[in-house]
Amino acid sequence: MISIFFLILLGKWMRWASQILRLGNGTSWPGYFILQIYPDFIREVLKRSDLTTILVSGTNGKTTTVKMIRDILQGQGKESIYNSSGSNMESGIASALIEHASFRGRVAAEYGVFEVDERILPRLLKNWSPDWIVLLNLFRDQLDRYGEIDSILKMWKKALEKLPLSTRVILNVDDPQIAYLGKTVHAPLYFGLSQPADMPAGPVDALFCAECDHKLIFDAFFLAHLGLWQCPVCRLERPPLDYSLPVAPSLLGTCHQYNALAAALLASKLEIPDDSILKVLSHFKPAFGRQEIVHYRKRQFQLFLSKNPVSFNESLKAVQQLQGKILWIIVNRNAADGVDVSWLWDIHFENAVQPEKIIVSGQAAEEVGIRLKYAFSSAVLIIEKNLKKALRSVLEHSAEPVYVLPNYTAMLEVRKIIAGKKIP
Repeated sequence: MISIFFLILLGKWMRWASQILRLGNGTSWPGYFILQIYPDFIREVLKRSDLTTILVSGTNGKTTTVKMIRDILQGQGKESIYNSSGSNMESGIASALIEHASFRGRVAAEYGVFEVDERILPRLLKNWSPDWIVLLNLFRDQLDRYGEIDSILKMWKKALEKLPLSTRVILNVDDPQIAYLGKTVHAPLYFGLSQPADMPAGPVDALFCAECDHKLIFDAFFLAHLGLWQCPVCRLERPPLDYSLPVAPSLLGTCHQYNALAAALLASKLEIPDDSILKVLSHFKPAFGRQEIVHYRKRQFQLFLSKNPVSFNESLKAVQQLQGKILWIIVNRNAADGVDVSWLWDIHFENAVQPEKIIVSGQAAEEVGIRLKYAFSSAVLIIEKNLKKALRSVLEHSAEPVYVLPNYTAMLEVRKIIAGKKIP
C-alpha cells in the first residue's frame, strides 16, 4: 500500500501550491489527484479517525443544512470538519480530509459533516457506511446531467438497501419520493412541516406514487410537490414526524424551514438540547451566496443562489417579501450548471414582484431576456452578458439594494467581483 504519509504530504503541498499560485482554494484538486493514486484514500483516513460522519444530500439546501449542523455542533463546543466551498464530489471530501488530517492520516475532530452530490451518493455508499445520512428533497435539476428524479431515486434506493443497521437515515416526510425511501432503511427518522399551508403547487416534479405509480392525492402544498400527500391505491402515505418543534430560521423561505428542521432533528438525536438548537438557528448566518449580504461601493447586494425552478421561485418570493426594486439575474450554462436552460420557462416570474429594473447577465442572458419579456411589461430590462459592464449599469441606478439571482457558476463569478474574497 502507498504510504499514507506520502499521500497526505503530497495533498497538503498541492493545496498550499494552488493557494499560493491563486489557482483555487485547494478544496477539490488535491483530493482528485490523491484519489487517482489511491482510490481508497477516504476510507483509509476514516478508518484511522474517530469521526462521526454525517452525509447530507438532495437537490436544494445541502450547503445551508451542513452549515446549520456545524453551527449547532460548534455551539456545543464540538469540533467538525466539512467540504468547504460546496465541493460535494469525492474529491471535495478527500480534500477536506487532506486539510485536517495529520501526517499519520488521522483527523482529530469529532464530526465530519459532508454535503454530497446526488449522483455521487450511491457511489460513496459502496465503500463507506456513514453514521448518519440526511436526505432533503428531489427536484428536477440539470436534466442533461442528472436525468429525471426517478433515476436518482432508483439509484438511492439501491444504495440504501445495502446500508448496515448502524447507519441512521433522516428523511423529508413531505417529499413523497424521499419519504418512500423509508421503506428501504432501518428505523428511519422523519422531518417536515407540522402546520398545514394553503400554497400553490409547483413546479410539481413528483405527482405519482413511487410504490405503485398511481397519481397521488395532495391535501396541501408547502413547496413545489412537498406537502400533505397520500396514495389512494396502495395506501402509501406521509409518515408521522419525529421532530415537530416550531423552528424559525433567520433565513427567508420555506426551503430554509426544511433545512432547519433537518438540522434540528439530527442535532436532537445527538442529544443536543432543543433550546440550544433553536437559539443557533434563530441567529443563523447564511452560507456564501445563500441570502448572503455583500457591500460594494456603498451599495448593498444580496445574493440568492437560484439554480433550478424551485430555488428560483423561492428566491423571487423572498425578494417580494423584501420589496425589492432592482433585480440582477445571472444565468450561465457551464457543465456545473447544466447546459440546457429550458427550465427557465418553469419559473413563476408572472407571480413575482414587479421590479423597477432588471439587469440580465451571463452566458444565457438572451434566453433569460426572452423569458422575462413575457413576464414583465413595465420594468426596465437591460441585457448585458459581461458581468463587469452589467455591474456598472447596476451602480448607475438609485441607492436601492440590489437583489442578485445567479445560478451556481454565475454566483461564484459575481461574488468574486463584488466581495473580492475566496469562498469560505
